[in-house]
Amino acid sequence: MFHINAFCGPSAAGNPGAVCLLEREVSTEWMQMVAAQMNLSESGFVRRLDGDTFSLRWFTPIKEIPICGHVTLAAAHALWQEAQWSSQPTLTFSTASGPLVARQSPDGIEIALPVNICKDVSTPDWLLNALDVKPTRILAGDRKYLVQLGSERDVVHVRPDFGLLRRCADRGVIVTAVSDTPAYDFVSRYFGGYVGVDEDPVTGSAHCCLVPHWSSILGRPLLRARQLSNRGGELRGELVGDLVHLTGRACTVLDGRVCL
Repeated sequence: MFHINAFCGPSAAGNPGAVCLLEREVSTEWMQMVAAQMNLSESGFVRRLDGDTFSLRWFTPIKEIPICGHVTLAAAHALWQEAQWSSQPTLTFSTASGPLVARQSPDGIEIALPVNICKDVSTPDWLLNALDVKPTRILAGDRKYLVQLGSERDVVHVRPDFGLLRRCADRGVIVTAVSDTPAYDFVSRYFGGYVGVDEDPVTGSAHCCLVPHWSSILGRPLLRARQLSNRGGELRGELVGDLVHLTGRACTVLDGRVCL
């Protein structure tokens, strides 16, 4: 088991995730129990299938989820840097969201995730009450709301009613705006109370919505992003057909052995 920070950088601690490398098949109940013990936003469980293809499943402390970007990046880091289960520059993960590819990059690790296009929707009353904001646009995609705000300052100052989000939200909620800092194109925060994570430090799956959204507005496919959680995260996103390529760095915090 490895505790790894993903999408970290010089001024960002990144998102901590657990990666458990399995030498045999285990039950879903056991994986959920371990994820609850780790008590991080997500834990990933990796098992070799054939060559450089690996099974990967993700769990929050309370449920299994269909996709998780930062633990995918962390899993690739664990396989290459820590366990050295692979010497190839490309890995494929077999997941509930289909095959996901990770590649070594001069800027860290690049993972390719399915694009999640968000479209304008009518505003749910509970959403405005939970966020207490004045959005410029509200959009929705698969398992995500995207709330565009007027400025980075507005994103920083969002103080959600987490209890209301946990009761009412049927998907995650992204708040986002153009960055005030020239080093980044846009900023965001992500609230995932519907899966037991009030605010996620850095969210790969949210950027499957954010990259196509801001790429369309800013007129370019390659974007630099910062997530404004307390820990902070930074990554590069590129829209490539029906995939979003996310590149970031990872850092191992600790390794150990699961005794459960």
